[in-house]
Amino acid sequence: MAYRGHNTAHGFDAGPPPPNSGFNIPQYPGMPGYIQPPAAVYQPTMPYMSMPGVYPMTNPFTTHPSMAPLTDHGFPGVHLKNHLGGVGVPPGYAYIFPSEHTIIHILKTPHKPWQTGLTIHPIDPSTHTKFYVPVSMNVKEFLKQVGCTDGDDKKNVVHEVVEKGNGHWAQGLRVNMDDKDKMKKSLGDFGWNKVRNGNIRNGGRPVVWLWREKGE
Repeated sequence: MAYRGHNTAHGFDAGPPPPNSGFNIPQYPGMPGYIQPPAAVYQPTMPYMSMPGVYPMTNPFTTHPSMAPLTDHGFPGVHLKNHLGGVGVPPGYAYIFPSEHTIIHILKTPHKPWQTGLTIHPIDPSTHTKFYVPVSMNVKEFLKQVGCTDGDDKKNVVHEVVEKGNGHWAQGLRVNMDDKDKMKKSLGDFGWNKVRNGNIRNGGRPVVWLWREKGE
């Protein structure tokens, strides 16, 4: 079949690629066994294989889209604010982490979790936010870092809640920022220590579940 590609499965090259072959990619030129593809409408020329690769869809005279604005989603403590006024560890610095952490999950519901008829499933990630918190952190600082920032300390309240099963909860310890004695303690003093990691199989205990009133 001079001057015309042919295979025994589909005949002349007007048919699909040979059997047991890969697929072609529009951005690349024709390869053995394939018909040269036409240039796509969004690129002015057909690119050729090279090293490094060339991608006509990328305009070299423009910058890449900027990242989304940083937000703490109501939890100021999730960002490390540095001495330069930015967020994160500055270039050239290393951060020394505390040696012990506890795991705290904070429920997002605006309603009291222990109310009758309210169902909040702990396996649903949309119902809570997870935190890895130093055991040595001061309780007052922790409350501020998770959004308890009302000017009236009496309105900055966090409740520890306990799972009862089937999406139901029981009310536990109540922590009010107006209680000066409690505010001097660390998270570990409340039993929120490194053992509260949810790793029951290896000797751990359930994670800490909290609900914040936020002055509502």
